[in-house]
Amino acid sequence: MFLTIVPLKDCHIPALWDILQDYPNYFADDMEIKTFDKFKKYLTMEAKDVLVGVNGKEEIVGCCYLEHVSDNMGSVAVFTRREALLPTDIIDVSQSVVSYYFQKHSLKMLYGVTRASNRAAIRLMKRLGFSGFQTLKESEKVEGKFMDCILGGIIREKIGNH
Repeated sequence: MFLTIVPLKDCHIPALWDILQDYPNYFADDMEIKTFDKFKKYLTMEAKDVLVGVNGKEEIVGCCYLEHVSDNMGSVAVFTRREALLPTDIIDVSQSVVSYYFQKHSLKMLYGVTRASNRAAIRLMKRLGFSGFQTLKESEKVEGKFMDCILGGIIREKIGNH
C-alpha cells in the first residue's frame, strides 16, 4: 500500500477526529478530551511531533505522536482507521516512525502504554522490539471504570535489532 507520512496540519484534524469516533474511549476520563475543540487543542498544543498517515487516495488513515518527552525519553501513541492498513503496513510504517522519533528528538528510550485489552497494540509493540512489559493495575479510568494498562519500552540501541 502506498502511504505518505506528513506533519500534522489543521486540515487533517477533522479527519482524525472522525477516526476517533470509532474509538469513543480512546482517551482516559482524566484527559477530558470528549469534544472536537479539546481534541484539536490536545493535538496542536500538548502532543508533540504529530505525524499523519495519508494513503494513495489522499485519505487520512491515522496518526502517531509523542507525549511526555523529557530526559531523552518519550511516550509514543498511535491510532488508525479500522482496517485501513494491513498489519504488515502498520508494522513497516511504525518502524519508520519510531526510528524517526529516536533520531529527530535524540531520544534514548520510547515507551508505550495501552489498555491490557488492546491485544493488537501489544502485538505491534512486541513486533517493533518493545520489551520489559509490565501491567499497570487499574491505571486508567474510562467511563468511570478502572482499567489495567500494559507498559512497554524500547531503547535506541534495539531499533532494528529484534
